[in-house]
Amino acid sequence: MKLDISDSSHAIRNDPSYGPWFGKSDLVISDMAAYNINSSSFLGESYNLPDDLVSGSVDAHNYLAGSRYFMPEEVEVFHIGKN
Repeated sequence: MKLDISDSSHAIRNDPSYGPWFGKSDLVISDMAAYNINSSSFLGESYNLPDDLVSGSVDAHNYLAGSRYFMPEEVEVFHIGKN
């Protein structure tokens, strides 16, 4: 799925003690994510929600992973750089 960014200053960042963050906290993958439920989704802070979701709603929190806090089975993060 593709979500448009509303605040590009927070598009993606890496926290060495935590893991990759997308948006302010739209999608956060925790350190040791396969062993805890500290990864979280708060979609709508920096990425635009689909039209049928309301910011801050339970449905918006659950949209990406089925619940606000979750344990991912697999994570792939790609980097696109300029030459």
